[in-house]
Amino acid sequence: MTDQRSPLARADDAKRRRDIDGELGAIKDGYEALTSAPWYPARAGDILHVHYEALDVAAWGETYLVTGGRFGVELLLLAHTAQDADAAGAYAPGMPDDPIMEAWMEAGPGALMVVRDGRVIHPAGES
Repeated sequence: MTDQRSPLARADDAKRRRDIDGELGAIKDGYEALTSAPWYPARAGDILHVHYEALDVAAWGETYLVTGGRFGVELLLLAHTAQDADAAGAYAPGMPDDPIMEAWMEAGPGALMVVRDGRVIHPAGES
């Protein structure tokens, strides 16, 4: 079974173990997994949904639209189901021209769904 934690969580675990190779490897592997995805890079019109598992609060999600912005493509928060509205929208606008990268690295690929032209393109095989 593959590790379902985010690249950042895997890097943090390696850092606690004082494993610099593991820390850098987790970040590098996460980056390569995103940039080698057949649907990468994000395009204007893509939809990104991030799901958060229940921890201290109930499970919730947020939905972003990839739009053309001042610095290239970026994220615009469309909707969320967070009990605390201040918790939503943290990934907007995202990194210029790579708006999904931050959510991919922090929340992890398993927490994301990407829709393009009405079809789920991530996770793979869901369309």
